Amino acid sequence: MVALVSQEDLAFLRNHRPGLNGAERKASEIPEILEHPETMPLEEVERLYRSTQGTTGRRVDVWRGKAWLHIKLRTGKFPDESPWSFQPASEPERTSMGVTPPPYR
Repeated sequence: MVALVSQEDLAFLRNHRPGLNGAERKASEIPEILEHPETMPLEEVERLYRSTQGTTGRRVDVWRGKAWLHIKLRTGKFPDESPWSFQPASEPERTSMGVTPPPYR
């Protein structure tokens, strides 16, 4: 799918999409386009994983999920922080719902 927009509209869309705005992204050194973690050096994946913690937006959540798994596969252990912006239910809530998801680590 392709969309043609003016430069002004593109600038507006980039500055108003969910998550970090353009100035915050530059200040935190998060690139405009997040490459697939498998194509990046491990150190850069780990740095970006830490930098994107607490950001919102589906694009970043998806990338963090891939990076979380990539870090586990390369190092043998999961990162300390969850890759998703939502917080899991507490243990009593999970057991009362009859759901026992796998642990994050």
